[in-house]
Amino acid sequence: IYSWCLLEFKPKEINVIAHSLGGLVPLISGLSNINQLILLALPPKPQNEGLKNYFLQRPHTEIYTDKSSKIERSDGTFTFVEPEFWEDLKIEPAKLIKPLSNKVFITVIQATKDQVIKDSYKALLQNQYINKVQIKSDHDFSGDSRESVIREINDTLRKKVRRVALLTVVNQDNKILLQDRKNFKGGLLKWGWFGGAIELDETTEIAVIR
Repeated sequence: IYSWCLLEFKPKEINVIAHSLGGLVPLISGLSNINQLILLALPPKPQNEGLKNYFLQRPHTEIYTDKSSKIERSDGTFTFVEPEFWEDLKIEPAKLIKPLSNKVFITVIQATKDQVIKDSYKALLQNQYINKVQIKSDHDFSGDSRESVIREINDTLRKKVRRVALLTVVNQDNKILLQDRKNFKGGLLKWGWFGGAIELDETTEIAVIR
C-alpha cells in the first residue's frame, strides 16, 4: 500500500494512523519514510498469551498454532489469522519505537479505560522518544471519546514536523566546523549546520550525502 501511494499520488508527505495491534505493522516493518506515525491504543507489552486468553472468552473463537485461527470479534464478525500472527505478538513494542523515532515523529494515544489491553503503559509513557496523549476512553474510542480522538489526531497532523539530516564535523581539538550563512538569502542565522530536509524516499544517510 505504501509503495502504491508513492507511485499513484506522489505525495509530499505520508502519515500513518494505526489502531491496537495494527500499530505493530509499521513498527515491525520499520516503515521509516513517513512523516508522522500515530498509534491508537497500542499494546505496551507482548500480547501473545494475554490475547489468546481474551479471545477464547468468546464462544466461537478457535485458536491453533499449526493452522489458521478463527477469532470472533466484538461485533460478531470473524478474523482469520495465520500461526505467524501469534509469533509477532511476542514483540516488545517499546523496543521497536526507539530506533524508528530517530526517523519518524511518533505519537501514542492511550485509551485510559481500555477493556482489552490492561497492561501498564509505564514503559511507553516514560519513553522520551514519543509524544504521549491520554484519552478517557475504551479500546475502540467509542461514544463521546470518538470526537476527542479525532480532534487529537487532527491537531497532531497540523503540527508541521520537518525531518532533517545534519552533519557535525569535529576535529581532534574538539572544534566544530560550522557553515557561514551570513550571506545566505533568506537565512535568519549567521551560522548553521551542514545538511537539510529529508525527502520522502530518502534515509538520513542519503539526505546528508546529497
